[in-house]
Amino acid sequence: MQKGWIKKQKSGSIGSSEELFDSLIGRGDEDLFAAKPRIFLKSGDNGDFRLVDITDQYHALVKKVNELEKKLTKEGNVLLTVSEVAELFRCHEQHVRNMKSKGKFREDRHYINFGGKVLFVKENLCKDFGLRVGSGG
Repeated sequence: MQKGWIKKQKSGSIGSSEELFDSLIGRGDEDLFAAKPRIFLKSGDNGDFRLVDITDQYHALVKKVNELEKKLTKEGNVLLTVSEVAELFRCHEQHVRNMKSKGKFREDRHYINFGGKVLFVKENLCKDFGLRVGSGG
């Protein structure tokens, strides 16, 4: 990258986005456009802001979502809430939470944490705890 960009980046503040764009294009920086695209987050207000490179975090998040999607799209994988698991086990919701806390359920096998919410995989619960997989009742 160009020295001017590095100097502005280290100072913690850069000019307007138009100024940045014009300064990079004005140099005829062909290498800038040949590189892989980066993802930046604008932090601060319009008068004083910084660009934070979040490319690696974005790609890690996309990878995690794709892995979860593969796990969950397997045929027969139905996700259950704590309430639904309690109904399946015919116990109280707190008992399900206690079993999870004691390690009776394994993460990524019996349950996943999805945005702070715990969702259980019905098929694996039924297999590992000897429950019948039924369509109802």
